[in-house]
Amino acid sequence: MRRTKLWLALLMLGACVPASPPPQLGYTPGAPVTVTEQQVRNSAFTVTRPAGWRLITSAAGEPPTVIFVSPDDTALVMISAEAIEDPPRPQVPAEVPLREAREMVGTIEVYAVGPQVGWAVARATLAEVVASLEASD
Repeated sequence: MRRTKLWLALLMLGACVPASPPPQLGYTPGAPVTVTEQQVRNSAFTVTRPAGWRLITSAAGEPPTVIFVSPDDTALVMISAEAIEDPPRPQVPAEVPLREAREMVGTIEVYAVGPQVGWAVARATLAEVVASLEASD
């Protein structure tokens, strides 16, 4: 009796497995992104991750973009395969004066923004990112 119940349970659970993978597993829109401790690689570029900075990648179907966010959330460095028209702002009070810088590495645009006080850290990170940036073939 126990064996019959066990076989019946296994048979029922086996029926729950789909015959083929669902379509969303076979196709995910957008370019692939590879993230390691040291690097971020997408279809447009490879860049070294600044130590301690958080990483945000672009949504599927959007142009390849990476945003690094400082550990205290007051500065951003954005790298994009397309022109950066409306860059994000760090979450700092409106009265905090910000500084910005833009650089081009071939067709890749790099943008940095951070508070005027402490700008040296954001500027140094921008220089580090630009030095490590390599366009993909």
